[in-house]
Amino acid sequence: MDYQNMPQTRGGERWAHYFRVMNGITDAYVFIAFPQNLFPNASAYLQIAPDLGDFVILGNDILSYVESQL
Repeated sequence: MDYQNMPQTRGGERWAHYFRVMNGITDAYVFIAFPQNLFPNASAYLQIAPDLGDFVILGNDILSYVESQL
């Protein structure tokens, strides 16, 4: 509960993003996109996982906003 009313500091600009990533199921969506039978070499896609996770989060934000406007 301490973090809910925590003021943002100069160094904490990415806190909200980090908190969201750590509390979501973003990684599950990222790795579902690469089934092992089609992508047996994980080293081919592991390094894009953080960027793909950001894409999933931001895409969800956009779709949630659009849905709320309907």
